[in-house]
Amino acid sequence: MSFISPSSSDPSKLTFNRSTDDLLKQQTKDDITAVNIALLPMLALGGIGVIWVGVNSTVAGAVGAVVLWAIASLAVGGVTGFLFGIPRSGIFLTRTSTKPASVAGGNAKSVAADISAMSSQSSDRSARPNTNLEEISDWLTKIIVGLGLVNLKAIGTRIHDIAANVAASLQQAPTAWDISVAMAMIVGFSIIGFLCGYLYTRLYLQGAMIRSDNNMAGQLRAEIDAAIQEAPPLPDVTPGMPSIPTESDKETARRLNQIASAADRPEVVLEQIRTLASEYESVRQQQNYGSARTKKMREIAGRMKLIGLMVQPFLSKLTASPSPGERLVAIMALQMRFDPTYIEWLANRLVEEPAFPAYQAASALLARLPLVGHAECERIKRAAQAAVAEHKRLNLASEKTRDDLFEKILGFGSPLTRT
Repeated sequence: MSFISPSSSDPSKLTFNRSTDDLLKQQTKDDITAVNIALLPMLALGGIGVIWVGVNSTVAGAVGAVVLWAIASLAVGGVTGFLFGIPRSGIFLTRTSTKPASVAGGNAKSVAADISAMSSQSSDRSARPNTNLEEISDWLTKIIVGLGLVNLKAIGTRIHDIAANVAASLQQAPTAWDISVAMAMIVGFSIIGFLCGYLYTRLYLQGAMIRSDNNMAGQLRAEIDAAIQEAPPLPDVTPGMPSIPTESDKETARRLNQIASAADRPEVVLEQIRTLASEYESVRQQQNYGSARTKKMREIAGRMKLIGLMVQPFLSKLTASPSPGERLVAIMALQMRFDPTYIEWLANRLVEEPAFPAYQAASALLARLPLVGHAECERIKRAAQAAVAEHKRLNLASEKTRDDLFEKILGFGSPLTRT
């Protein structure tokens, strides 16, 4: 079981997704039409009433004054409705743990089910990723509600004071009738404005945000696809030499990581992980042993390197995954950016993985040795020594290119210290 749910790019689902999108768009149009039918007549009647009150006033320019007050009430209500109507973000993926399953005590199957469920939620979510506007909306709505509850008794007095000011626009000496009319206008237009702001935000703006964000996700997919399709395969294995990312690989990985971070679309990264993992598993299962099979796996691993920086937040899930392809993604990500947390996990690939991923894991460890101090160097060598001992104890098959790297790790001399 893979920890990532099937990609939305599955051809069998495209027709369904398109028909679902069309249905949702039609439902949104129907909802907006229903809201228009309910609110616009109320707004029209309110406007007629305001003009009638202004025309029958004894104060010159009363029509303009009361219209401005009505517009102000609508604006206040509309802004408040907008703040309350801004869609909240859906929950994507939990990326808090940075430890491998053996350290964190996680269960591979439960982790897989957890991430699969959250990945499905992210692809079917009804709100876009979090923005500053949403945070500001959340703060202001809480402030408005809190202050409203605290000053509940004083609200009536405040409205009465405002109504007295509006009534002064109608009559030089406003009566209780004038004040009551002004109060009805303020309350009525504020409520209509709130309903318009809230409902139109929920019905229209939320959809616009989702469409905009999906366009961003599409651009991100195109950028990643273009980069990984141009990625060169891993070079042929040189006996005793590790597989090391080139400077070009690192530059491309940094660029893709910057794009992915700016877009904040983890499900797009998950789609790439799943696609590459599935390709690797398909080659591994369907092709016979030989140079053609190894060459194809090197091509896929070469593309995995380029998403190595993007998948760093998911390493704890990838390393615990029961999917061989997803574990290979984790290995290639650790080649791109080493994390000492996973030293023992990488060394254990000698025992738990076939020759190809084990060779890539040994490459990550061997390439790390000249770059670290004595403590980490000794830890890597101890982990490799334990893995080699376990490999011999289980009498597992040998493989020269992989075993040569582990021998180099065990025989590594004094490490170079960073300056």
